[in-house]
Amino acid sequence: MHWKNFHVSLNGSSKGGLFPIAPTFDRGTVPETLFIADGGLRYLENGAPYKHIWWIGDGDSLPKNGLLKGEGGTGQWLEEIQSHHAGIRGAVLLPASKDLSDFAALLEHIEQELAPSDCPFIEIFNGLGGRSDHEAINVSEASFFLKKYRGVVVFHPDILVTNVPVSFVPEKERPFSILPSGIDFPFEIEIRGAVYSGNISLLRPSHGLSNRSTGGKCVELDPKNGVCLIIMGE
Repeated sequence: MHWKNFHVSLNGSSKGGLFPIAPTFDRGTVPETLFIADGGLRYLENGAPYKHIWWIGDGDSLPKNGLLKGEGGTGQWLEEIQSHHAGIRGAVLLPASKDLSDFAALLEHIEQELAPSDCPFIEIFNGLGGRSDHEAINVSEASFFLKKYRGVVVFHPDILVTNVPVSFVPEKERPFSILPSGIDFPFEIEIRGAVYSGNISLLRPSHGLSNRSTGGKCVELDPKNGVCLIIMGE
């Protein structure tokens, strides 16, 4: 697999922490561009380790004094960000009335940056902890995206969406659940390093509820026939 890594900032909460992906998991090189959907711009810190910023949205999640104004124009927020960074690689102002979310439009742009041999590894920051309807829809859009590609989408710190083998190492014994993204069952998955391990056929959505890692050991998951969510518990 040839991994291509993308970093994305959304408009949820700035809940800290990272999903405990195994250090040995090859996610490709650290990207030079941070992709931002609408109000995710609020979380960009001065001196963030990105050479470029690519923004898309309709501006409805930004404070009124920082809204983009005019078709394709730039407003106070982008001007302030540009003063702290080498440059804004791109900015796309979407209409307020549209049939997809800002995040879905961002994923469509990421598709344009993928070569046929690329496997996307998309890390999303500030994607959880906001409005529950937005959170659920964004995770569903990630699942829909992976219907077209083999890859991984991570909503730090708690949700990983995948259709390829992955591994993670919680710092301590920790519960997690596996939720197939579709409604076609059985869902076949191989699990190693967890309390419930083996080649398992999940027969319904709640079948993968409340598995558990074992004291800081690596957990390996290999979904066999589709996309699934790995959801970390407390």
